[in-house]
Amino acid sequence: MDIELKNIALIEEGNLELKGITLIADENDSGKSTIGKTLFTTLTTLNNFEREFLSNFKHRIVPINSVIDDILHGNLITSESLLEKIDNFSKELDNFDNSINEIIKNSIELDINEKIFENLKKLLSDLIKSSDILKKNLRKYIEQKDTEEKNLNLVYDIPFLIEELDDLITLSSILNYEKIKLSSFQRAFNREFESSIKNIFLDKKESSIKLNEKSEVIQINIEDNKISNVDFIYGKIKREINAIYIESPLILDYIEEISKILLKFNNKINQNYRAKILKDTLQNEKKIDIVDTVLGKEELYKDLLEKIHKIILGEFEYSQNNKDFIYKKEGYVFNKKNVATGIKSFGIIEILLKNKQLDENTILIIDEPEVHLHPKWQIKYAEILILISKELGVKILLNSHSPYLIRAMEVYRKNYDYEENIKFYTLTDCTEGKSKKIVDVTNNLNQIFDKLIEPYEILREVDERYSDDE
Repeated sequence: MDIELKNIALIEEGNLELKGITLIADENDSGKSTIGKTLFTTLTTLNNFEREFLSNFKHRIVPINSVIDDILHGNLITSESLLEKIDNFSKELDNFDNSINEIIKNSIELDINEKIFENLKKLLSDLIKSSDILKKNLRKYIEQKDTEEKNLNLVYDIPFLIEELDDLITLSSILNYEKIKLSSFQRAFNREFESSIKNIFLDKKESSIKLNEKSEVIQINIEDNKISNVDFIYGKIKREINAIYIESPLILDYIEEISKILLKFNNKINQNYRAKILKDTLQNEKKIDIVDTVLGKEELYKDLLEKIHKIILGEFEYSQNNKDFIYKKEGYVFNKKNVATGIKSFGIIEILLKNKQLDENTILIIDEPEVHLHPKWQIKYAEILILISKELGVKILLNSHSPYLIRAMEVYRKNYDYEENIKFYTLTDCTEGKSKKIVDVTNNLNQIFDKLIEPYEILREVDERYSDDE
């Protein structure tokens, strides 16, 4: 996959190739995390926006069904003909709801496009016509009732139903595929970049993101932080590719808290979507089919898990009783919060492997894993990532500022005959240091090591001055 960014946060421009493993190396606050966040946001929005919209859209219909149910079973209306009309409308509403459910259910295999939304809009238009007739009948019924006959429930429920039916017209106006697409991407990028997608230090207003995988192109154009165009075709990227973002192994400590927060603030714009996706993949196992079994994939997972167990001398597993993760070592069970963070770094990879969440359709994005790893384990971690990419076909985008991890990647790519599938990039200053450019340094890693070794040189100079003073 080729990735091209222009004027996205600190990144002024650059291209990079995601083949097997792509490592972006630079100092802190250089913009390297921007690339992973942009890729993750693009892929997850592309693969989920129609389903997410339709799920939310469905919830707007629920109050109508609820009020109708109260009226039909509350003995409020004595007119049999009116009750029959309400019941018929309820069935029509259920049919519309079922149409949405069917689209959501088949969304992975189905090319959800403008035509499908036009069909939904037509169904909704027919529903609105029926609702207009029903509203007239409801108003007429209320007017015919003597004041004495009206009870509080009748006075409240029928006007409330009429009000809910009026809202259907508003819903009809938003069933526009292009508008839904642009709004969904805008919402996702606002969530990730806090409404500042472009570089605030540059005068440029135009920004763009382009992904290209075997002639399947996703193009996003942005004008002054506003998504102006999103083009894609229905292919492998949209249909099959899953992105997982590992920001910190500490998510294992707070996974239940994340679940509660997401439940409480569901559908809110500020929810951490990266944490949500990772939580889901850590808690849910994918089943592999008989073809994968014959191909030996089950054994590949077992071999990789065994390598991790030998490193951390134990294993993580999900306890159904506790509804949480535990760490087991030599027959003892440990609370995850009492386990070293470095072990959790391997533990997340272990759990993803156990759940079969890492395969040829996975793009795994990892942000600075070395932060929680001793240099010795950084080397082991690099080896595990190369094996995961080579054996399972996982594409990995990795950010790092560790010479140990980068050097390990350089050495092991030769050791495992994987040189052609690992790319190294760094970021260089441009526009007077106000932005960064992505540079391919695969054939010249000294550009990376020269940057990262600079702190040691500073310490050496200080030490020499101190020694001279003595």
